[in-house]
Amino acid sequence: MTQKLVGLVLAAESGAVLIDHDAQQAAVQLKLVRELAREAMDELRSVIVHLRPASLESQGLAVALGKHVDVLRRTHKRDISLEVGAGVPVAAAVEGDAFRIAQEALHNALRHAGAGARIAVVLHSEPGRLELSVTDDGVGFEPDAAPVRSHRLGLTTMAERARAAGGTLTIDSTPGAGTTVRLEVPGP
Repeated sequence: MTQKLVGLVLAAESGAVLIDHDAQQAAVQLKLVRELAREAMDELRSVIVHLRPASLESQGLAVALGKHVDVLRRTHKRDISLEVGAGVPVAAAVEGDAFRIAQEALHNALRHAGAGARIAVVLHSEPGRLELSVTDDGVGFEPDAAPVRSHRLGLTTMAERARAAGGTLTIDSTPGAGTTVRLEVPGP
């Protein structure tokens, strides 16, 4: 978002300089300002809504995840499927960690994976188990490669959250073949 704000400021300054010299080019810059401002507002809304979604505490993981996916669909104009199996409630701390892992996995799919037509989220909870997966058809990567781990704080954070929830995080990815992030948490 910072890059968009910088672009917004630069386009506005350029438009202001051009207004006296080249009205047509100034109009182009102002159109760019409008587009960048809309994108920045959409991203900011997404960040604000998801800092701590009230629906997670009041309505549970499935509803909060559904709302998050809806916002991402609108913001990024992408088709993201969501499958929620009939589930049982899980501990609030586990729901919070699972939600944050889903957020990060979706963020990675949208921003880094170059995902084409498919991003899918699947959530199932049953007595004794919670399973969450986020799958994309993007460029994939080598998850165990040292340079990937050292430059991808999100992967490390997801693994730490999985451990904190008492679960395991698996990242299945192959260059050119997409990625699946899978969280499995055993129940009490």
